[in-house]
Amino acid sequence: MVLAQVGVPDRSFDPQLRIYDDNGILLCQDTASTYYSKDAAHVHCILPTDGAYLLLVGTYAGASRITYGSYQLYVQRLNPAVNTTSLRFDTSVSGYVEMAATLDTYAFRAASGDQVSVEMSVSQASIDPEIRLYGTDGVKLCEAHALSTYADAVARISSCTLPFSGTYTLLAGDYMAGETGAYQLQLNCEGESCGFPLVLNEKIYLPLVLRSLGSTE
Repeated sequence: MVLAQVGVPDRSFDPQLRIYDDNGILLCQDTASTYYSKDAAHVHCILPTDGAYLLLVGTYAGASRITYGSYQLYVQRLNPAVNTTSLRFDTSVSGYVEMAATLDTYAFRAASGDQVSVEMSVSQASIDPEIRLYGTDGVKLCEAHALSTYADAVARISSCTLPFSGTYTLLAGDYMAGETGAYQLQLNCEGESCGFPLVLNEKIYLPLVLRSLGSTE
């Protein structure tokens, strides 16, 4: 499962995103209208086999506006995600969306049945916070966004139940895919306890450390 997203921060054209397999078969596609907003075209696409895939970015054929311009592209695998930052329960972290269409990627471990909440907060006139929570299989479980045009804003996911034990992915970014800025992110446990418990008699492998004791004559 992969997520692909293309944004046009200056709203110069309406983007279209398409993914094909190596036989030229269209698997996923999406378009966005940026005339009234800074929305992004994005897809959650299941890739059926190992191999090469083709991703095309262009102008939506039905658009009547200008047909060229600059864009930003973001692609992330979701099962599992790569280049992640670890999150701990009940701990706040600071982040910064450096490119408008990108999503910062976080990961945390949890047990089946855990209930969690997530908050992403920003200052007024910064980014419009958006958070998406994905399961161990890459399927989106919960999401939230908020607008920060006239006041500070908090995007909040409340009481999201996690179905499996394993590693979960959290994406944080700008809802309209057109702004950059700082944010605060916090993952909270809504039950008595959360996290991946230790298994009784579980084997833990530690690295072997060799120290030189010198020599005797």
